[in-house]
This record gives sequence, C-alpha cells and structure tokens, in this order.
Amino acid sequence: MNKIDPIKLGIIWKRLNGMIDEVAESFIRSSFSAVVRENYDMAFSLLDVHGRQFIQTKKSIPSFIGTLPHTLQEILKKIPADQFSEGDVVISNDSWLGTGHLNDITMVAPIFKNKKLIAFAGSTAHTVDIGGAPSPNAQDSYEEGLCIPICKIVEKGIENQVVIDFLQQNLREPEETLGDIRAQFSAYDVATKKLLTLLNEEKLNDLDRIISNILKKSEQSMRKKIQDIPDGKYVDEMFVDGFDNPLKIKCLIEVKKDNITYADSPTKFEAGTMQTAEVVAFAKSIKFIQDLGIKNIEKHESEITKYGEEVLRKNNSVKLVGSPKNKGSVLSFTLDGIHAHDIATILDEDGVAIRAGHHCCQILHDKLGLSATARASLGVYNTKDDIDKLNESINKCKKIFNK
Repeated sequence: MNKIDPIKLGIIWKRLNGMIDEVAESFIRSSFSAVVRENYDMAFSLLDVHGRQFIQTKKSIPSFIGTLPHTLQEILKKIPADQFSEGDVVISNDSWLGTGHLNDITMVAPIFKNKKLIAFAGSTAHTVDIGGAPSPNAQDSYEEGLCIPICKIVEKGIENQVVIDFLQQNLREPEETLGDIRAQFSAYDVATKKLLTLLNEEKLNDLDRIISNILKKSEQSMRKKIQDIPDGKYVDEMFVDGFDNPLKIKCLIEVKKDNITYADSPTKFEAGTMQTAEVVAFAKSIKFIQDLGIKNIEKHESEITKYGEEVLRKNNSVKLVGSPKNKGSVLSFTLDGIHAHDIATILDEDGVAIRAGHHCCQILHDKLGLSATARASLGVYNTKDDIDKLNESINKCKKIFNK
C-alpha cells in the first residue's frame, strides 16, 4: 500500500525540504569559488533510484533542477544501480547529458540503508575553470574545455586518483575547482547522515512510499493549476545568442483540461531577427536618468550614503569598512562575532537586501584580515527610511546572536 497518513507525509516532506536546504548551505559555506559562495550558481537535490527528483533546495538554479534527473538517468544507463557502493561519487560534465555548458559539473552519490540503495544525493555546480581555449569564441567542445565522461571520482569513499590527476593537469585553477568538488563530497556525507537519521526517527526502512506520495501530490497540484488556464493554444518566443544569427526559441502549447501538449520542432526553433525589447528598455532607462539629472542623482546618493554612515557608526558592534573621501554609494560593514552570510540571511527575511562575501576582492579582504563583509548598495530610489530599516534589521540580527 502506498497510502500514508497525510499529516505524517507533510511533516516528513517539510523535514526533507529543511534537510536539503541545510545540506546545500554546508556546500555553499565550504566552497572555494565566489561563483558558488556568492552567486549560488548550483543546485542540490534528492532523487530516487530511478532518477526521479523529489526534493530540491530553494536556492537551486532552475535550469539545473531540470537537467539533474536527466543526467542521473543517463548515468544509470552506464552504471546500473547494482554497481553502486557506499561512498561512491559519480561525476560528469558531458554537455549532451547535462546543462549544455562544460563549466557545469554534475555529481551524484548513492545513499544506502541496511545495504539497500534508497536514494541519490545529486548536485550541479558552475566551476570557475574547465580548461580549454581562453576565448569565448570556441569553435567546438574541445576548445570549450575538458569534457569529463561518466565515471566514479570516488569509489567506496576513496578518491579516484586518476580522475583527480586528469582534472589537475587540465585546469588553470585546480585548487578552486577541486575545492568546490570536495565541498560537495562533504555535503553528500551530511545528506546521507541526516537522511538516515530522519528515516530512523520516522521508523522507515526506505523512502518508496514517501517519494510515491510526494510525486503524486506534486502532479495533482500541477494539474490543478493547469485546469485554471482556459483551454486553447498559447504561443511565446524569445531570442538567445547565436554565432552568425540569433536563435529564436518559439514554444507552442495546447491546454486541454489538466493536460499541456508541447508542439514539436520546427515550431520550437526558428531563425529570426534580433530582439528589440532590450533596446527599448535601455532607451527608457537612459531617459529616466536624464529626466532626473545625473547631478541630482549623485547628490542624493552622496547624502543618503553619509546618512547611512552616521547611523551605522552610532550602532555598537557595527564596523564600517572603508571611508575614502570620494566614496561610492555603498556601505560595507561587519558585525562582531556574526558572519556576513548570516547577516544577509537574517536581513533578507526582514525584507532588506544586501550582499555578503568577498565582492570580487578576496585579496583585499585577506589584507584586511576579514573573512567576508556585508554590503548595502544605495541608489536614487533609496530613502532615509531604508537606512533606518537597515539599522533596525541589524539590531534584530544582533539580538538573535546575543551580541
């Protein structure tokens, strides 16, 4: 029987969501590259033994979420489920099996309970370097970079040194790339331990019923939303960069009750003319600045930045970083005993958007002895009320950490 008490299902579902978010955060915090640590250019998820995805972290890149199940299903064609062992990790960046971009490396790790394969932890992350020609004008995939075939980079908990050597010898930044890869190894360990703890606490031997119900409920929710759309045919299109000419991607769908049918090519892919929406939007942006006046914008940003410095200097524990004479409209700061990523997370929940990390200047941070800084960027749209809200949220952050 696949039925499960809906309350129990809801609790386990919530726990799985929270667990995978925590696993992804452990990867982000231990990653080496800014592209993962600051841009969250990655995805982390749990998939069943057939390659169906049933849980993913909220910070995942949507396109990666779409490709991860397909990549695992291709991996299972080459390495069947019965050929996986505890501690294995399989890697590939084959663009035909994944995201289409060699810098996006996908890895999966099996999770066992009582020697039975119950799930896979999977992730895709953008690496800063994949070798190849140092030019955006690569003529083929060989110039684009190193293509990693489906293979085990870790076997039974031991790194495959041949694969590691291939990566080290073909990358310009092996330390950052391998640092991110190994950070994912650690995240897989965290995922395994937390999932087994959850199963033991919920007195479950596997995830079969949970996965079946999650996928069923998800499909029901999706079909319900589709039913809200009036029956009929809908079409839209967009342009992406090409080489000689832009490529138009056109999608035609037909909605009928709770089903959506997508038209086949060539309806999807057609040659076309350049998109003009971006040009029009750019012109409107320029006009907006001209109407306000660049001098007025500079004056406002200077005044709001000075006000922000005055407010934050009065706040105990806040340390402003940098105060040159010709200062830009940014407020970089630290809080004693609180990491910048924690500050950003808490402020985000309070509706205050800031950046956290090295801000593409890690050498300067090392020179200043700072692991990271928080940065509030100010513009013509900001007011003194926004500064007061920032200060209020910082105080909330201090209270949470008892600072």
